[in-house]
Amino acid sequence: MERTFEELTEEEKKYVLEKERNINIVDKWYKFEEEWFEELLKKLGFYDIKLYFSGFYSQGDGASFEAKYVYKPGGVAKAKKYTNGEIDDLLDRFLEINKKTKYDLYADVYRTNSLYYHSNIMRVSLNSYNNRIEEPTAYRYEKEFLDICKDLADYLYETLEKEYEYLISDEAVKEIIISNEITFDECYFRK
Repeated sequence: MERTFEELTEEEKKYVLEKERNINIVDKWYKFEEEWFEELLKKLGFYDIKLYFSGFYSQGDGASFEAKYVYKPGGVAKAKKYTNGEIDDLLDRFLEINKKTKYDLYADVYRTNSLYYHSNIMRVSLNSYNNRIEEPTAYRYEKEFLDICKDLADYLYETLEKEYEYLISDEAVKEIIISNEITFDECYFRK
């Protein structure tokens, strides 16, 4: 005998929700978030972007990226609008480092480890087109720029984790079962 989700007892519903917990975790479930984040980086002046992540409950999980960077006039303003003010403080830091370097820097953001994905494996090589960055301050700017890149990667990870948590929530699992009119047999297998 087949039954809809609504026809199950409360105990059976709990069992089915646990059994079907990953029903929404399909191939490339994270595609929208990745595309959104890549567009954010492009607005800031990054290109040749490669995103990496693993999640969500193991050592080494996190997000990182590799990219090239060159200052893009108006990029921070566009990024602020794009993110609806969610990370304005981070974007202000990004603009500030460009001001300090007289909008003359370009960078190569890369990863040092292929086993892990978290932001702490990211490194940056910072350069100046017109050699306006003097040696004593170059290291400080490089560290500041790297910290901003790590914070951007951590923001990506938080975004992905929120989406993942939503997709495996009781609410989302129940919604997909009901909207797709999935029925269950007496052993709670899908029909």
